[in-house]
This record gives sequence, C-alpha cells and structure tokens, in this order.
Amino acid sequence: MAEVKVTIAGRSYALHCRDGDEPRLHQLSRMIADRVDKVKASSPGLTEVRQFLFAALLLADDLSDAQAEAKRARDEAPAPSVEDIATVQALETLAERLESIGQALAADTPAP
Repeated sequence: MAEVKVTIAGRSYALHCRDGDEPRLHQLSRMIADRVDKVKASSPGLTEVRQFLFAALLLADDLSDAQAEAKRARDEAPAPSVEDIATVQALETLAERLESIGQALAADTPAP
C-alpha cells in the first residue's frame, strides 16, 4: 500500500492507495485543489468546509454534464449494420480456427 501526500486548500493530507495508483491520486487531488482555489477566489470568506462543499458540487456538475454527453452520444450512435455484424462473426470464426490450429501445432511439438 502506497502513501501519497497531497495539498489542497493549503493543507497537506497523507493518503493511502494501491501501489501504482499514486499518479492518478495526484491528478485527482489537483482537480479538487483547482476547484477549491476557484471557489476561494470567487467567494472569499467561506469556511474551509464550505469551500470543499462547493468544490465538490462543481465537480459533481462537471461529472453530470459528462455523463449526459456520453448518454447522448450512445443514443445518437448508429446501430451496427448487418455487414458490421457479419464481419465480426467472420473474424470470431477465423480467430477460433487460428486458435485451433495453434493448439494442434503445439500438441505436435515436443516439449523442450
């Protein structure tokens, strides 16, 4: 388990994450810190808790917009054509045949 130190709103926090997730945690922390900084600049005098609350609301708003856009894109995407489906099926059949050939060849090859 890795430990990451991040700074948000002038405070340092020690966080734990899975090994290898450190860059992602830094990236997410920077996103939060950026939103908190925007809130502080636009509404000075808010308590730290309210700064975090408004930053969270701004991030939730962005997430909601992104989800709506993704849904719109899925809804507007054309349905696969008969040709597309036939091509996928042909490729799957070919992959199965190649795998079968590879297994047959491996069975005929003596182990080193």
